[in-house]
Amino acid sequence: MRRLVIIVLLLILILVIGVLIIRSYLLTLELRIEGIETITLHIDSSWCTCNPYIPIIKDIDLLITIVLYNPTGQIIEVEELEYEVYIEDAYAGNGSVKSLRIPPGRHYLNLTLKPWGTEILNSISASIEHALRERTERVLMSIKVKGRFITVVKILNLFRVAEYARSFSYVKEYKYPFVYPLYTVVRGRIVDASSGLPIPGARIILISKITNYTCVSNNKGEFLFKKIIPGVYTIVIKKKGYALYDMSISIGKNECLLGTIKLRRKH
Repeated sequence: MRRLVIIVLLLILILVIGVLIIRSYLLTLELRIEGIETITLHIDSSWCTCNPYIPIIKDIDLLITIVLYNPTGQIIEVEELEYEVYIEDAYAGNGSVKSLRIPPGRHYLNLTLKPWGTEILNSISASIEHALRERTERVLMSIKVKGRFITVVKILNLFRVAEYARSFSYVKEYKYPFVYPLYTVVRGRIVDASSGLPIPGARIILISKITNYTCVSNNKGEFLFKKIIPGVYTIVIKKKGYALYDMSISIGKNECLLGTIKLRRKH
């Protein structure tokens, strides 16, 4: 009889322990990563006038905040959270955070990356170059964070019995605003070669191998380009009744004054 009682008690104990393990396991399953909350990106770069479209990136500071949500009424332990970051599908780096205790509710976790590889520096540089060619100072980047986290299964929050790993992946579109310091101004005045009178409505085009800029002369024959990237351009001026004007010019980082340009009438 005593042996039977002992066996029954052992079975009850095993059952209770099993229930506690299952309950603890189910609690760990409740933890989830809701997504990327904020992204802060700072790029330390300089610009070379010999190739002003391509930034020379010195360093990058990237901070990504992800949101973990614990809907239970108990603390869930995360042994390790591993993550990888991709920018425009280019591998940016990885990292890990260990020994997290996630209380009930939302928990904001900051992820950082250091150091940076050549591939991602080139990728970001190309994105900024593309933005410049599109004449904008906001770079649209796709930032992806993926990885896995390992939760710990404990009995009564005391005895560790197992661990459970889950994967996650989130993508967020981010607009990086940058300041381009090498813009310059190009200005001039167009007049009739014979009379010296101003020519309004003339179309002025700056053409390079990379991009074009266009404006029209005003009533005084004056024209102004406000945001020009330094480089070698061909200036082309078109006006009905006048011969086509074109000339190669080199524009540096200082204001470019073309002075008075004379157009000759067609014979």
